[in-house]
Parts: sequence; C-alpha cells; structure tokens
Amino acid sequence: MTFPASRFVLLAFALGAYGCADLEGPQSGGEVVAPGDFTAGRAIPGRAATGWLGDFSEPGLNAVVAEAMGANQDLAASAGRLRAARANAGITRAAGLPQISATGGTTRRRGVAEVPDGSGGTSAVSNYATSHDIGASLNWEVDLWGRVRNRSRAAVADANASAANFHALRLSLAANIARSWFNAAELEQQVRLARETLTSLEKNLNFVERGVDLGTSEPLDLRLTRTNVASARSNLAAQSRQLDRATRALEILIGRYPARQLKVSQSLPDMGVGVPTGLPSALLERRPDLRASEFRLAASSERVGEAKKQILPSFSLTVGGGTSSSELRKFLNPDYLAGSIGASIAQTVYDGGRIQGGIEAAQGRYDEALANFRQNALQAFGEVETALAAEVFLRNQLQSQKQAAVESTKAEELAWDQYAGGLIDGLTWLEAQRRSFNANSGLLQLKNLRLQNRIDLHLALGGDFQSLPGR
Repeated sequence: MTFPASRFVLLAFALGAYGCADLEGPQSGGEVVAPGDFTAGRAIPGRAATGWLGDFSEPGLNAVVAEAMGANQDLAASAGRLRAARANAGITRAAGLPQISATGGTTRRRGVAEVPDGSGGTSAVSNYATSHDIGASLNWEVDLWGRVRNRSRAAVADANASAANFHALRLSLAANIARSWFNAAELEQQVRLARETLTSLEKNLNFVERGVDLGTSEPLDLRLTRTNVASARSNLAAQSRQLDRATRALEILIGRYPARQLKVSQSLPDMGVGVPTGLPSALLERRPDLRASEFRLAASSERVGEAKKQILPSFSLTVGGGTSSSELRKFLNPDYLAGSIGASIAQTVYDGGRIQGGIEAAQGRYDEALANFRQNALQAFGEVETALAAEVFLRNQLQSQKQAAVESTKAEELAWDQYAGGLIDGLTWLEAQRRSFNANSGLLQLKNLRLQNRIDLHLALGGDFQSLPGR
C-alpha cells in the first residue's frame, strides 16, 4: 500500500532562499505556506485526535481516554503554556496601538510666612494652598515599515505553534493510553495462559509421580516435569508482576492514583476496520506536530523581517493636554486647558554591527526552522509508509501464528495421550508441551503487536482515516 507523498515533499523542499535586499523575511508572500495550504485559523478536527479509537471497539478504552483528557497533568501543563502564548501574542499586538494615559489629582500644601506682630517683631503664620490638576497623553510609535506587525505576527505564529503542540500532546496521550491498555490486556491473557499451563503441568506431575511409584514412568521424566512446573510458577509470577506494573503505569497516565484497581479488557480485539486503500496525503496536513513546525517556521520568517527593518528610522507621535489650577471652577473650565503635540524621528547612525548581527542571528534561526520542517515532513512520511507496510506483514504473520497455535495445541494433546499410553517417551511429550505454550504465547504477542502498529499508523497520520483538515 503506497501513501502518495510527492506533492507534500516537493513543496516542502521548495521553501528556501530570499533576497538579502528584501526587507521582509524569507516568508515573502506565499513561500512559507506549508504544503496543502495550511492556515493558522484552521482547526484540527476533534475526531482526528480521538475518533480513531472507535476502530478498536473498546468502550472501556474510550472512557479512560476521555478521563485522561481532563486529568492528565502533562496535558494541563501544556494548556497553561498555550494560555501564556496566547496572552503574549495579545501583549505584542498591543505594542502597535496608541498608548493613552490619564492623570489627575489634588494637592494641598502648607507654607509658613513671617508677618509683623505689631510690636516691631515678626511671627510665623501658616498658610495653605490647594491645587487641582488633570492631564492626558497619547504616545504612538507609527509602524510605518511594518516592524511591529512583523513582531505581532511572529507572536501569533508562536501561539499557533503552542496550540498545535497542545493538540499533538492530546493525540500522543490517546495513543499512549491505547498502547498501555492493550499491553495490559495482553498481560492479562499471558497471566491466564501461564496459570492454565501451571494447572495442567501440576496435574501431569501427579500422573508422572504415580507412574514412577508404579514403575511405569522414568525418574528422568519426573525430574523434567518438576522442572517445568517450577518454571511455570516462575513465569506466572513474572507475568503477574509485569501486569501489576503496567496497570499502575496506565493509571498514572490517566491521572489516577496508582492503586491497581483499573480493570482492562480481558481479551485482545480483532481489527474489525481495515486500512482504506489510497489514503490521501492531505491527511498529514492535519498532523499537529507538522503544523507546529510550520508555525515555528512562519514565526522565524517574521523575525527576520523585523530584524532587517531595525535599520530604518522610527517615528513617534506624542499628544498631551491638561490643566492645573488652585480654583476648582477654573479647573473645570475648558478655556484653561493647555495642550501639546509633537512628533519625533530616530535613526541609528552607528551601532557597531548590532543590527547586522541581529539579522544574521534571525536568519540562522530561520534556516534551522526550515531544515527542521523539511526533516519532520520526511519523518512523517517515513512513519506512515513503515506502519502501512507493517500492517500487511503482521496480518500475514498473524494468520500463520494462529495456525501454529492450533496445531501445537492439538500436538500437545496427542503427545499426552501417547505418553500416558506408553507409546512415546517423556521428552517428546514435554517438547510438545513447550511448543504449545510458546505458540499460544506468541499468538498473544502478535495480536498485541498488530494493535500497536495500528495505533502507530493513526499517530503517524494525525488521527483517523477520514477527517481531512478543515472538516
């Protein structure tokens, strides 16, 4: 099954050079538009993030994933980072708007004056003066060259990248819970198989012990059977320990206290939903980690443009007005208002190479973001292609393993009947028993491995098989 990638990859590698004389960043129009026409306002479908879980027909899995979305602490931390990034975008955007401030107040001052006291001397007399003042001012750096707009757009792109990272964490959390759920389900079955095997071995051990007492079984058979019983007990303890650890780890991932109380599925489901043929490459456009990479690239481009425009002059406008009076009636009279208006221009004449260094640093960060975006795109397609190929291999392998498990189980039953009838030796029977256990244990592992690969495929595609970006 081939996943068409040409349009995405060619466009990803087309992103690149810009003119050094251009005061805009490398984005310069549509050049940094990601393949598939990504847009900052396009939402990532909720179904793409968790809707694919329905393919497994596991209601319990859906329930714990929904619980984790509200209780997982890593997700809560990511939500906090997203709120901070959005607030920072708002702060940066406000820098391009006029800043208006107002002041007002009343001051009462006490003074001392010397006045004649009528006897040729003087005396100190207190006097009081009250003044009222009010004022307002407007300060605005006129964004004539778009420098502030570059900075604002970069902050918005950063916020969009944080939003994409949040969605990526939601998708990853759902995938990790699904993986852990099916790992625990496999271990539940491995424990059950180990317990059934131990019970069977202990029953057979009793038969062999009686046979040794009656002289119909060899002491070697007894030793080997006892060895198998001890190994089965050890394996049961090991599988139980792994199940305990896996269940507690899953509880922590969900956001619960690790009390080992979570009940996972007692069986591994069969994949009832096949992979559609001809999956469109547009599915990857919704993949949140690629969207985050695209937004980081856009932010870097805007910062290159901002750095280049530092060499241009800046313009500021200041408007002020107000009044101050000791009489309230004058204070409220518009005839006594005073005002001022001014404009200023500032141009850097010499900075020792600071501006040029800032341009080169911003360009270097853009080059890094561009290379990361290209690499992430290639990695994404590699993950999809690998998972699609493994889907076929695992399906064929699972069919063969099912046949091996059926045949080995029948062979074990036949070997026991022949051993009990004295037709074969104990080594042949024990070997048949070992093969039967390994075949059935391997079948459980393969079932889980196929489920894990399907989870990897959904993670690589960024969600389910249907939800395209913007739907």
